Amino acid sequence: MANKGFTARLESFAKLGKDLDELLQATHEENTLAEAIAQALEQNPWFEKRWIRQALHAIAYFLKEEHLEKWSHLTPATYRNKERHSTVALVLPGNIPAVGFADIFYVLMSGCKALLKFSAQDRALPQFLLQRLLKLNPALWEDSFLEADLPLKNFDAILITGSSATATHLDYYFRKYPRIVRGHRQSVAVLTGQESETDLEGLALDIVCYFGRGCRNVAYLLVPEGYEWSGLQRALEPYSELLNHHRYGNNYDYRKAVLHLSRIPFIEAGPCLLVRSEKVHAPVSMVHYMTYRTSKEVQSFLEANRQAIQVVVGRVPWLSGTVAPGRAQYPLPWDYADGVDVAAFLASLN
Repeated sequence: MANKGFTARLESFAKLGKDLDELLQATHEENTLAEAIAQALEQNPWFEKRWIRQALHAIAYFLKEEHLEKWSHLTPATYRNKERHSTVALVLPGNIPAVGFADIFYVLMSGCKALLKFSAQDRALPQFLLQRLLKLNPALWEDSFLEADLPLKNFDAILITGSSATATHLDYYFRKYPRIVRGHRQSVAVLTGQESETDLEGLALDIVCYFGRGCRNVAYLLVPEGYEWSGLQRALEPYSELLNHHRYGNNYDYRKAVLHLSRIPFIEAGPCLLVRSEKVHAPVSMVHYMTYRTSKEVQSFLEANRQAIQVVVGRVPWLSGTVAPGRAQYPLPWDYADGVDVAAFLASLN
């Protein structure tokens, strides 16, 4: 049974979810939300208002009371019952809006104090969410989180999310501390050719949401030999206006020119270039794919690339653990990034 502190924190986050849901459904944006969105747009040229609202909707969904209640029963008993006085540093990414919120949630729910190093490209949104949380229950959250200065100091454990290029270096640099260090991953979709129009529309969103810059964005497709691309092309076509975004459009034009010059075949699908490749990681505006003949080929590929894949999207009877098309950007509290149970990690701290 959870202690009173854990229960109070869980109830407070559930209230934040309802508060956020009400803000997003309101006819007119509340001034504080409008200001946070405006600041976020200034901080990151890759952010757009629709993607910011998408991210906030996903957080409200994450914080639904029934989701939090189910998650709480899945956490270690020591996470729920033991009071902690540790300070956990969080080095947060800024590739998509409020992307570090889940880690903030796990740390605060554990009873630890959060020492937050925000990305310069995503400060306004997590700060907005934390201020809403504090406003809902000042006595509970007072002194529970503070912004970090560099160099980081006075902490007991650390959670870092960065690029794959820096992950190894940071893991070594902070080797004296209990830590979780994540690099960059991308997601894959397994198609059978039997997907409905609704499935393909959902997959299109999983591909293009946030301009494809998140770990849960689908950047790789596994399709059966002889796959007919027209359905996915139709699903992606409505997003062609993404090409009007100067950064995304420049990426698309550059990648297309390189493919032409290199005489590499590709398929145009709305704002995306589909290219056959064995590499899971695809640059912005590109989606890699491979064809398969048997389910064993798919399973072998997924296993071989397990460390590069965040989630697997699809409706495939012979594949377990998949996410339905259109739901990749709606993780639940038990959908830990990289499959690393953050609650179990925090429960191990003294």
